[in-house]
Amino acid sequence: MSYKPLDSKEEEEMKEITAKNLSETIHKRNIDDGSDTEGEDTIELIPRESESQGVYNEYEEVLNVIGFGVFHVLVLVATGVALSSDAVEVLSISFALPLIRLPSELDVTHWQNGLLSSIIFVGMLIGGYGWGSIADITGRRSTLIASLTFNSVFGFLSSFSPNFTVLVLFRFFSGIGVGGSL
Repeated sequence: MSYKPLDSKEEEEMKEITAKNLSETIHKRNIDDGSDTEGEDTIELIPRESESQGVYNEYEEVLNVIGFGVFHVLVLVATGVALSSDAVEVLSISFALPLIRLPSELDVTHWQNGLLSSIIFVGMLIGGYGWGSIADITGRRSTLIASLTFNSVFGFLSSFSPNFTVLVLFRFFSGIGVGGSL
């Protein structure tokens, strides 16, 4: 969505509306508290309380004003799919752990099993901070797409892990991707 700059007439109208709204909400009071500030004007902000003046106190009131359309449904579906894929990524290792415990090429111990179960959460912790900072700069949409891609690439690569160390490393990076989409 792009915005066009206001011309001088529109800009002047916006200033008048803003000044009118501020004059309705700002009240000057002369406060005498016995200190050195006696006689000075102080400004106290008092919000307007009626719905007719544009202040909405309830979430439902806002939804009634702006409506709920196809765009909102699509956003809910997209974020639902993203959250579901992250849940599958986190829970998928619980299905693989019984097979990994069996005598195989990986030959994992109990503490390695615990490490494999928890490493994705360490990645999520780090990824949440990293992707959150990136989202502040580039925006949420592009960051969500990038983190989901990051998650899917390393989730896919973890299925081809030749040894335990590589599997833990790929699960860690997959956790970083999950952290960005939460």
